[in-house]
Amino acid sequence: MGFAMPEWMETPTHASGAALPSPARPAETDLKPETRSVVEGMKVVCICKGIKKRVFWNALDAGICTHEDINRHTGSGSGSCQGRRCGPRILDMLKRLS
Repeated sequence: MGFAMPEWMETPTHASGAALPSPARPAETDLKPETRSVVEGMKVVCICKGIKKRVFWNALDAGICTHEDINRHTGSGSGSCQGRRCGPRILDMLKRLS
């Protein structure tokens, strides 16, 4: 006896049987404070220290614009992974800012 996936959980498909793309999420290309969502700001960027995205946005808004300065200001990059997990995320935020 197998488990049947409920219809609402199945991947939506086109009449041709091809899977439809998942709904597009808005890109975080615009880092202006007025366009940021509260939920997006609650996402954790630095897992080791539990530092949320809004902390990094605040640092960027304050004019901090280098990876080293952001690490110094927020405490990121000093956890057990030494920035291997949050570093790429921070660099991505810096690239989107410029």
